[in-house]
Amino acid sequence: MASEESDLIFDEGSSHASGDFQCPGCERSDFKSLRGMKKHCTQAHPEIVIEGEDSTPRGSSPRKSKLKPKLEELFTGIGLLVSFKCDDCGTWIGKQAEANAEAWDKLARENPNVRRTLERFLATSAWGGVAMVTGMTLLPILEHHNIRIMPKPKLRPVPTTQPDNAGDYLAAFPPQPNN
Repeated sequence: MASEESDLIFDEGSSHASGDFQCPGCERSDFKSLRGMKKHCTQAHPEIVIEGEDSTPRGSSPRKSKLKPKLEELFTGIGLLVSFKCDDCGTWIGKQAEANAEAWDKLARENPNVRRTLERFLATSAWGGVAMVTGMTLLPILEHHNIRIMPKPKLRPVPTTQPDNAGDYLAAFPPQPNN
């Protein structure tokens, strides 16, 4: 949802006739405490703003994200992996790792579904991280011993037209066969 505030704002005096608290989003009224109602409301209706809702204790700074460093590590790893195919693209992904991690982390803070999905992905990608680190260790060693796992980059196409002095050049440097 794009809006930062909702038309529905919880009023502390909003309780049911029986004394139970009532959710402003779904009119559910079987809550025994204000805290229970607020917990339900923030989970079931994240678009509703509850007045006075600030989970940061006074005098302290907001908690640091646990997702951001993991996301930054993920994007850096993707950059390293891509750099085996294209050095420029891999370097660019690596340079953008912090910005990408910040953007995804911000989205995860605003949307609980994105947060859960990222947490699941990062938990299952722990095995992927192990595989990537091991692969990054083995690939240069295998390349050093002429065992190719990654395909060789394709050669650039040779121009079909020749410059005016091409005959002199070809006489001095005859074409070599490709390996």
